[in-house]
Amino acid sequence: MKKIILLFLAAILTWIADGQLAAADEKSIPKDQQAKIEGLTYSAMLSPLVKENWPDLRSFSISKVTGENIGAFSKTEAIVGPGQCIVTVDVKTRQRGSATLTLTFVAEAGSTYELRPVYRGKALQASILNSDTGETVARTWNLTRKSKSAPEPNVLADAP
Repeated sequence: MKKIILLFLAAILTWIADGQLAAADEKSIPKDQQAKIEGLTYSAMLSPLVKENWPDLRSFSISKVTGENIGAFSKTEAIVGPGQCIVTVDVKTRQRGSATLTLTFVAEAGSTYELRPVYRGKALQASILNSDTGETVARTWNLTRKSKSAPEPNVLADAP
């Protein structure tokens, strides 16, 4: 029994030490230079609005953020500085399986961006909107001319 407790304590100490090392490596971005990328939180995933617009969406989370000025990030938000950012998103659905999506855009200091799922036909894609202007600054599908038969993307702009 003592060995199990010691192994458990060693695992916890290793986990804590890894977290402290990762935190020490994170670049600190001055508050006036920060931009924020907001994804879907756990509570948003449970909301009726998300369930209505994406009934088969199981998860939509940030898995990686790279670029010129990257600060801390989690599955639901990222703090970045001005410059180019590359956001990688893991998407899981009940009927369509899973996918890894990548979005690239140039962040501006003081701006807030919304990372949202978008249906393009039957495919689940992602977009990033500037919260202040409503402009789409990045999306995962190609820029093509809009045809009359193309379905409009179903973007969740009002999710918490």
